[in-house]
Amino acid sequence: MSYNLAFDSSSRFGDAKSTGIFPGLGVGWLISSENFMANNNLIDKLKLRASYGLTGNDGIGNYNAESYFVSTRFLEGTGLINGNIAKSSIRWEETTKANIGLDLGLLNERVSVNLDYFNNVTDSLLNQTSISPVFGSEGFLSNDGKLKNKGFELGINARVINTDNFTWDVGGNISQYKNKIISLPGDQQIYEIAGVNATIINKEGSALGLFYGYKTDGIYNNATEASSEGLNWVDFAGFEQPFAAGDVRFVNSDASDNVINEDDRVVIGNPNPDFTGMVYNTFTYKNVSLSAIFSFSQGNDVYNAQRWQTESMSGLANQSEAVANRWTVANQNTNIPRAVYGDAVGNSRFSDRWIEDGSYIRLKTLSLSYSPDFFNATVFLTANNLFTITDYLGFDPEVSSSQTSYLQGIDAGLTPQYTSVLVGVRVGL
Repeated sequence: MSYNLAFDSSSRFGDAKSTGIFPGLGVGWLISSENFMANNNLIDKLKLRASYGLTGNDGIGNYNAESYFVSTRFLEGTGLINGNIAKSSIRWEETTKANIGLDLGLLNERVSVNLDYFNNVTDSLLNQTSISPVFGSEGFLSNDGKLKNKGFELGINARVINTDNFTWDVGGNISQYKNKIISLPGDQQIYEIAGVNATIINKEGSALGLFYGYKTDGIYNNATEASSEGLNWVDFAGFEQPFAAGDVRFVNSDASDNVINEDDRVVIGNPNPDFTGMVYNTFTYKNVSLSAIFSFSQGNDVYNAQRWQTESMSGLANQSEAVANRWTVANQNTNIPRAVYGDAVGNSRFSDRWIEDGSYIRLKTLSLSYSPDFFNATVFLTANNLFTITDYLGFDPEVSSSQTSYLQGIDAGLTPQYTSVLVGVRVGL
């Protein structure tokens, strides 16, 4: 169901008129005036929009509400084990969406401004609830969760120059969103992402999909530095071993002991950007048009799993050139630890060593076109992803290995966006 409230005004403001009740449950009004602001040379259009809606997500799956068994192999035979724990009360997620917007037309509509603010709340959030392993399952799907998303989007478009032979249009938009987990089963959920050595935490009161790992503070340059802090790591047999020269200096976040273990993990990154947007310029001279579109993102962190694979130095696989600067007795002024086969110390564990700033500015599209007067056609040349300005060390900062909402910002080596050039002709009939 949805409720809609809209107000529209222009340079011809006059009597207020109600559009009445629309089909369904929507209600709307249109307020116009023929005299109000009739002599105003600044504002040509003023429109206030408001909407409220309720939507659902039916991604429950086919059998998550049922209890069933699956076959498994055990020793020389097969048997049946629990395939799912029934949760017959699961239902759709429900998202309440509220939006308010403002549209402005200024200076004979040579400048337009669009501002939107939204506040969405998802209730009965579908997620996996963990249970004791004695039940023969890792958990079951439930509706125990609540998530809030709010933010704004501002768009501005303007015609800077408008002559018979030449026009210049410029504009863009900027948007920001903030998500917050209101409730979760057990207050928090920790996900170990197989294959990429990543850990994600969802926690009440925090944003979605935060990177959860170890903080670092450089490298132990020598044995004196390593022994002075008195920190240890735990080997495969459960015995504590001291860190040595050339090991990563991990921060002991849990001061109750002198051991670096899972209790020392903290939030080390946030894949959610501070803001994103785009800017465009379009120049038109007679029949020739040149357009450039830039996109940007600021403040989002990216886990560079490619660096983890090529700088761990724990096996026989090829490594990147960066490891040539690793710690050795003769090269102690470095931020790359010593090479240890097998990495029993855990120097390559999921830490802020692999978290990078994913902010960027990218020339997304550059297009040149020509439309002759004597023929209904357009000849064009379009280039995409020409260059990107970023401090990110991977191939592409605009990357994510999954569409899952809490698995964003993980660079697992998928094909990056590539540069392309397209030449063509559009013909109208």
